[in-house]
Amino acid sequence: MQTRFLIAWIASLTALLSAAESAKSTVTPVTQDRDRATYNWMARHAAILELNKARQPQVVLIGDSITHFWGGAPRMGPVRGSLSWAKYLEPRGAANLGYGWDMTENVLWRLRHGEVDGLRPTAIVLLIGTNNLEANTTEDIVLGIKTIVSELRQRCPGAKLLLLSLPRGTPQDPLRAKAAALAKALDSARLGDATLDLSARFIQVDGTIPRSLMSDLLHPTEAGYEIMGEAVDKQLRAWGI
Repeated sequence: MQTRFLIAWIASLTALLSAAESAKSTVTPVTQDRDRATYNWMARHAAILELNKARQPQVVLIGDSITHFWGGAPRMGPVRGSLSWAKYLEPRGAANLGYGWDMTENVLWRLRHGEVDGLRPTAIVLLIGTNNLEANTTEDIVLGIKTIVSELRQRCPGAKLLLLSLPRGTPQDPLRAKAAALAKALDSARLGDATLDLSARFIQVDGTIPRSLMSDLLHPTEAGYEIMGEAVDKQLRAWGI
């Protein structure tokens, strides 16, 4: 009797933990309009779905404003890395699925509403999570990224997956430390085929990030995108892409 009760109790606890995990905001797909002053989120989604009817990109980049502002179509909002995009990504027919102010939960919504359906990329570059840093724990952000990776594996089987991490802020900014913790956690989790933390390429010996590389200590300049492009290009070449 006690054994039967214990088994039932464990099953109940497991169900509760599973329900709690699924209820976390980082894995609950939702839309957003936090960056409405810069672009229309739903209009970008519709434009990408339309573009996907006529394109078959070799490389797909998925992320937030850091990816969004790099380059490529559809052009909505500022473009800050057009030279490096043309140099490293345009020759590979890359598709930009970056959205300003996106969090992991917004990427999940997009993936579950067709943004990579029908695409057969050779590689996917994922850079997401910095907008979750203020609201979520590192563990919950990793869970969100893990869920995104699972979606991508299911929808784009065979594609190589590169996870990028970038630093942000001043040395005293608590989000700098949290971004570093997230990068370390992602590296340990081994979610992709490769994980690349670019912090050492942006942070100087004194701990600062030059504004020549990140004008607002978050978004790369053309020089910052050159660093990103070179790193992505090196990994793609290593994969024969």
